[in-house]
Amino acid sequence: MMNTNILFIGPENDKGGIGSVLRIYEKYLPGAKFISTYPARTENSKLLYFIKSIVKIIKLLSFNSQIKIVHIHCASKGSFIRKSIICLIAKMYNKKTIMHMHGGGFKYFYHNGLNKYYINFILKISDKTICLSDEWNVFYKTIIQENKITILGNPVEDFKNIMNLDENKNSINMLFLGKICEEKGIYELIEYLHTNKHFKENKIKLTIGGIGNIDKLESIINDNVNIRYVGWVTKEEKLKYMSECNLLILPSHTEGLPITILEAMSAGKPIISTNVGGIPSIVKENHNGWLMNVHELEKLDKIFTEIFNNNEIIRIYGKNSYKESKKFHSNYIMNKLEETYANIS
Repeated sequence: MMNTNILFIGPENDKGGIGSVLRIYEKYLPGAKFISTYPARTENSKLLYFIKSIVKIIKLLSFNSQIKIVHIHCASKGSFIRKSIICLIAKMYNKKTIMHMHGGGFKYFYHNGLNKYYINFILKISDKTICLSDEWNVFYKTIIQENKITILGNPVEDFKNIMNLDENKNSINMLFLGKICEEKGIYELIEYLHTNKHFKENKIKLTIGGIGNIDKLESIINDNVNIRYVGWVTKEEKLKYMSECNLLILPSHTEGLPITILEAMSAGKPIISTNVGGIPSIVKENHNGWLMNVHELEKLDKIFTEIFNNNEIIRIYGKNSYKESKKFHSNYIMNKLEETYANIS
């Protein structure tokens, strides 16, 4: 399959997980076309932007006969509604379509949002649905035939060069990367830390990177010297903060398969996270990290005590994380994606 046969649909310069995936695809599939359907700048009219995107897509499909596959990156709510329209247009032009499902909240959206029959219809007319993990595969099999589903993890670069296995045994430096919002559990985490004895003894520090409700975040941090907010981080800054931390923490309420966890694993970092979405397929207890239920951050008492009582656990779990990340390294994932294209072309 030639790269020029592919049209990608996704958000414009997205700073989240879909954006990271698309940047890797752009690197490995340089001939593919890309049209965004959602603006990066929130002050832009989303409706007008989408209408202009529809015009671009129709023009491209009308005059470029090389395009064979429309690969649509999708989440839930408004994202699914917009992308379903793209899917219908692509089918009008007799193109093969892939619905690549990223949204961690899609189960809730499916059961409580838009008409289920419409969601079922869109996924069934699409030639392939890509989901992120075995856990998500179980869900999508209740909607469409299993042979129309491909499990494809998010690709990450190999960050072995920033692995730091000479860990400080007297303190824990944690890193949180994600949207600053209720759903990511960051406010709960900070409120919990204020109650933890190790944190009160200045043995735990937290660095937070991301954008969102910054006013609320800063009010909860309340000038605590052991918590620093560094804003949105570039790729270079991300690698710097990952090299400085001992582990990544992500207490999300919903997730697909978080890029930030895969990147931290590729940098040889243990993970503390909630057991939601596809996370249990990559974070294993007693192997490369710790899992907890949503809203049950009191389990961190036991986790932190375990870390401080075992000088080797960060190093061992970090090595295991890196080994587990290899199956998500870009070359491996892109080869699987090329196979998916070949199978439907």
